[in-house]
Amino acid sequence: MNYVLSCVISNVAAPVLCISFVLPLLRILPANSVFARGVIMAICLSGNIAGMASPLASPQAAVAVGLLDDAGYEISFGAFMLNTLPSSVVLLIVSYIAVLVTMPPLSLSLSPSTPLMPDCIVSYIAVLVTMPPDIDTVPSICSPTKVKRETPQQLDVARRQMRAVKVITLVSVALWLASPIISDYVGPTSMISLIPVVLLFGTGLLDKSDIPKLRWSVTLLLFGGSVLGLAVKRSSLLDIVSESLSTLESLDLWVLVLVLSGVMTCVAAFISHTVSAILLLPIMIVVAENTGKVRLIVMLVTFMASNTSPLPVSSFPNISALQVERDGKGYLTPKDILFYGGGLTIVALIVDLSVGYFVGLGFGGLDD
Repeated sequence: MNYVLSCVISNVAAPVLCISFVLPLLRILPANSVFARGVIMAICLSGNIAGMASPLASPQAAVAVGLLDDAGYEISFGAFMLNTLPSSVVLLIVSYIAVLVTMPPLSLSLSPSTPLMPDCIVSYIAVLVTMPPDIDTVPSICSPTKVKRETPQQLDVARRQMRAVKVITLVSVALWLASPIISDYVGPTSMISLIPVVLLFGTGLLDKSDIPKLRWSVTLLLFGGSVLGLAVKRSSLLDIVSESLSTLESLDLWVLVLVLSGVMTCVAAFISHTVSAILLLPIMIVVAENTGKVRLIVMLVTFMASNTSPLPVSSFPNISALQVERDGKGYLTPKDILFYGGGLTIVALIVDLSVGYFVGLGFGGLDD
């Protein structure tokens, strides 16, 4: 589901929506449930993989299409998906198997104080399907202890708050999607991101007691990646890289793709997918112009930018997954991101240089 949603509404918003959907179900599971961690990790990996599944799937995909158009190498929506879907589907299957093997659903760690019964999950799903929910139903089935019942007035307030959060979320996603059109009137995406903050805190849905509960460590990591990207852009480092890469034009096409993909991987791991695409793709277009395969090279290199995810700052799906907590403790740790995201990066490079390369040269039609 997250993969499909990311193709339509971008892998920035889709993981947040999917996590919001599955989180109530995960709360039923024990705090140390391996299955719960597997669900969050699956959302994280599928979000990264979907980043190049369509031109709408991620900021770096949009950047690649825009830069190609500006350079005179237009690529259609259909051609984009025709070249990227085979590779991304292969990665999706490999990632699914990896998560299923290492975090199997049957490895539910049951606690004596919080027994987990199949009827509990089935009943909860039934309650979700038959909205609006009867909130009293779930605790009576899932909890072995007596649960404090809410008054009808309190339930009405809770339902109104849920509706308000849904509306604010949908409005925010709509504004993010429309940002290329409305940016001249409301400002960049960072300004649009302040709208839900103002609405949530301004309406009282959140208050000052919620501020310390935010994972500021992850936020600061994201800020650090952005600052590092800005420092690279304003320094002479890009000029040095450009001069070094200009000597690669005489290489064999496959070797050139390998080298450029490796450079993109190293940079994208530390300063995020989007920033690395903005910084490096213009240089790589210049390097690729003498090969006659500009679209092929840019698509393959951007594919690696989207699937490089060994660090928390590498992508939005990584950050979204790390921010999911229970009782002040995150389901995932940076070590989990390093292990699974690093593995995804290695497999993505192999798939990119095999499936992606030959699809682009074959029926993908990326000859300039």
